Amino acid sequence: MPHCILVVDGDSRSLRLLEVGLAQAGYRVLTATSVADAIAVLETEAPDLVIADARGADGGGFALQQALAPRPLRLPFLFLLNEDDAAGRMRAAQLGTGEFLIKPVYLKEALSRVALLLEKQAQRGER
Repeated sequence: MPHCILVVDGDSRSLRLLEVGLAQAGYRVLTATSVADAIAVLETEAPDLVIADARGADGGGFALQQALAPRPLRLPFLFLLNEDDAAGRMRAAQLGTGEFLIKPVYLKEALSRVALLLEKQAQRGER
């Protein structure tokens, strides 16, 4: 069964790029345009990884990760940050993940980072 990835981004172009690219690479892709949509998806689906715009209008990926913190299953996050978002990089580290991509996202880099994160997760025996 292919790995499942949830992509959360309010930017439709970025969301579509990741959705199509990940699907073409063989992943099952779920999408959401907001934290509320992502939480609704997570009520019925169990992705292996979340890629989320760190700073959406509703708090973005940081808010989503904090909302999920009480849950027993820890999902790895890959945050999407703007190039000049040093505070976002520090926040990602404080939340326990230094994993991020700079927007605009380059698909090859995204696919490489996703594969690496899923491999690390498998080595730790988390999925």
